Amino acid sequence: MAKTKASSAKVALNLSRLTISQKISLARTISQAMAGNASFPAPPVAPADVAKAADALDKSEGDAKAARQAALLKTSQRDDAATALEGLLAQLEAYVQMQGKGDAALIASSGMPLRGATVKTTSAPAAPGNLVADSGAKAGEAKLKWAKPAGARSYVVERTANPNDATSWAHIGATTKTRFVAAGQPAGRAWFRVAGVGAQGQGAWSDPATCIVP
Repeated sequence: MAKTKASSAKVALNLSRLTISQKISLARTISQAMAGNASFPAPPVAPADVAKAADALDKSEGDAKAARQAALLKTSQRDDAATALEGLLAQLEAYVQMQGKGDAALIASSGMPLRGATVKTTSAPAAPGNLVADSGAKAGEAKLKWAKPAGARSYVVERTANPNDATSWAHIGATTKTRFVAAGQPAGRAWFRVAGVGAQGQGAWSDPATCIVP
């Protein structure tokens, strides 16, 4: 009698490679397919619970998107305010230059620095700008890069899975460069932020940047 060949098919969810929306869609498909499925009469997790978890993640993702949009709006408003301030200072610069008539002491009395003079740093570095986070080539890696703020000699890097929780940020490294590879990170969506460190201490945190850690 011929022997029946054993089946070798295996499940392949590949969850670490899926986006949040793909995970939600997959979970709902599985929940519907397994509900009342006679081939799987006693699953360790109720299909209804999987559906509820998918709904909860869907809502959390919507909340996170709204928070990111609000943060983008705040950033835009900040940039507009910075542009307005720079415009006013530029007008004062032209006025002081005209009234000062090249007199260094007179110009210095306005509080404005002189061209060619060394400006002493009296405050910590500003927040690093243009922070970008990309998925790394290896599992558990994220690649970060940012613009150097004046006075920064080194940088500290933090990570969180929930940017809306101010207490969830955790230190993951330090560097003297404007690039950093965050290794050994949990797979999934993560947010990162960077702060410069100078002679006057640590400066403000950058706006968070996010990516999916493979």
